[in-house]
Amino acid sequence: MDIVKSSNTELNKEIEYLKTEAMAQLPESIQDVSQARAWVARRMLEIGERGRRLKQTVQALLTTWVVNGEYGKIWMAHPDKPESFREFLQSVGTDAENNKLSPSVITDMVAIAEEIVPFCKHNGLEVNGFVTTDLWTKFREAIPRLRRAVREDSMDDVNIVLADVKALPSRDAMRAKYRKQHNTDDPLCTGDIIRLDGKVAIVLVMEPDKAHLIKSVLARFTRWRTIAVGHFEGNLATIKVNLND
Repeated sequence: MDIVKSSNTELNKEIEYLKTEAMAQLPESIQDVSQARAWVARRMLEIGERGRRLKQTVQALLTTWVVNGEYGKIWMAHPDKPESFREFLQSVGTDAENNKLSPSVITDMVAIAEEIVPFCKHNGLEVNGFVTTDLWTKFREAIPRLRRAVREDSMDDVNIVLADVKALPSRDAMRAKYRKQHNTDDPLCTGDIIRLDGKVAIVLVMEPDKAHLIKSVLARFTRWRTIAVGHFEGNLATIKVNLND
């Protein structure tokens, strides 16, 4: 059966794998070639999506292990000597191989490994049972709310959210319940621009649960890494930025 081809050998191998898997599941009742082709194409998309979820689930479990596993924080022993777990994740992959982790994935992995998992373990709950292929997309939608519950020291809220991860039917249902829909008439943040010695620093101030939205909007144009430190005193913040980065 003819299915889309690519000029890239690696992509063709993946296409052939998906086609073989899909055709092995083709119902015998479908005899018409056009119907079969459409069925196989849709099944290939389904298998490919399953593979993507599997890969991300493995990444989540692995990052949890390198922070909270039986050998302690093994990321700290890497020869590159990363200064933080976030920096360790930012060093994954290369631009040449196009396999670097996205800023949103890094933020989620840090939240899971450094906040959600330790908090739940301290309270006698094993979170890995929620990081599965079937639950992953729903769990990822819940990460901002879980992180807030952890920071508010509310295990009751964590249990409520995790119960919804299992009970709600889809990622969209989780998103509708736990991620606020943004009103375009209501700005996400307040910002200002500081110009000094030919450099520009952009400062954005927002509520903590809006940070993931800002990062997702800017992800295409921004390389997120630690270049600033600071602290808040009431409504004022003192920030130091490394402009040479």
